[in-house]
Amino acid sequence: MAEVGIRDQGVGMSAETQARIFEPFFQAPRGDGEPQTSRSGLGVGLTLARSLVEMHAGSIHAESDGPG
Repeated sequence: MAEVGIRDQGVGMSAETQARIFEPFFQAPRGDGEPQTSRSGLGVGLTLARSLVEMHAGSIHAESDGPG
């Protein structure tokens, strides 16, 4: 068994974003409430990560204290 943790200094995530972060094609709004642009990706990376982890009987989650 292994545990991997990743920490960043991003803008934080709302509770709604945390609940949806692993959904296919989901993109959180930018800090100003506007939708992400295509330069931000397609919204499949975390979905793919979740699928790969679950195929190996693992689990994955994201935590944030909220925006700001």
